[in-house]
Amino acid sequence: MDNLQIEILRNTLIEKLKELRDMTIERNLIHHQTTPQQKYVSFDDPQLLKKLVFREINGSYTFALPKDLWKLIDFTNVSFDDVLVSDIDFTGSKGVKLNIQKIKYRSLRNAKLSGVEIIGQFSYVDVVGTDFTGCISKLRLNPQLIRGKDLTHTKLSGIEIEGSFKDVKVIETDFTGSKGAVINPQMVAGKRLYYTTLTDAEIIGPLFDVDVRRANFTGSKGAVINPQTVNEKSLTGTILKDVEIKGSFDGVDIEGANFTGSKGVQINPQTVKEKNLTATILKDAEIIGSLKGVDISNTNFIGAIMTAENEYNYAKEEINKSFQKVMKNNKVYNN
Repeated sequence: MDNLQIEILRNTLIEKLKELRDMTIERNLIHHQTTPQQKYVSFDDPQLLKKLVFREINGSYTFALPKDLWKLIDFTNVSFDDVLVSDIDFTGSKGVKLNIQKIKYRSLRNAKLSGVEIIGQFSYVDVVGTDFTGCISKLRLNPQLIRGKDLTHTKLSGIEIEGSFKDVKVIETDFTGSKGAVINPQMVAGKRLYYTTLTDAEIIGPLFDVDVRRANFTGSKGAVINPQTVNEKSLTGTILKDVEIKGSFDGVDIEGANFTGSKGVQINPQTVKEKNLTATILKDAEIIGSLKGVDISNTNFIGAIMTAENEYNYAKEEINKSFQKVMKNNKVYNN
């Protein structure tokens, strides 16, 4: 079958899929489906289907159909060997089975794999930005074997971890729903846990000189932080639930930090960096110093342990801000 015949058949398939798509949308609207019901097109000849759905250039296959149309196809028995699946969102697809040692460049970079079956080993596979949420396979991953030892932006839900994180990049990695992740922060690449979600991970080493800005420790185990020794003395935006605090916050940047569910937190607002509590959530924290001259813009004190003097100063500050807002609005109205 030559390229012209393939193109004619492909265009015919596209028109049929558009009809199915429009009929499905109309049916779901008529029956007020809260969960849309989707029908899929299946083919007896998986090799022909691959030629129609993908366009082959120099040994690489890319999708030749729009996403809203190829997702109407049942891919059972269709080979994804040499198909470029980087940046592809498979959510809502049916029958997709990927041998990760045979996909093009062994790359799952930025792919969303909900509903996908994965086979093969992760040896030298690119998983940067990959979202495994909803993947139907039971997968085991050794961080030492993936390409570049790089899990940046990767969502590891459903993944069983086998191996250490020595020299592995885990910036913005999300461990929620994973199993067996045991992390020594001193061993990860650059000592960086920046923006990392550590839910379901176990922390087994000190956080000395580790970048934990915007890290989320909710649901992690074993994390103990001395604010004086974290990288740059910064807990900016860090979510500290399930963390034990040992040490003072003198000179520490805690702007936007969330102390809900943490333990051992005692904060003197006079000695934190620049007297700045902006956007900080202080539930479960004990405030042991004066709030005089402290920036409490958008600070949440609900659930904080405060002295009577601080409670009075906070209430006075809130009343003053409300008064200023009323005066400003009144001025605008009068003008």
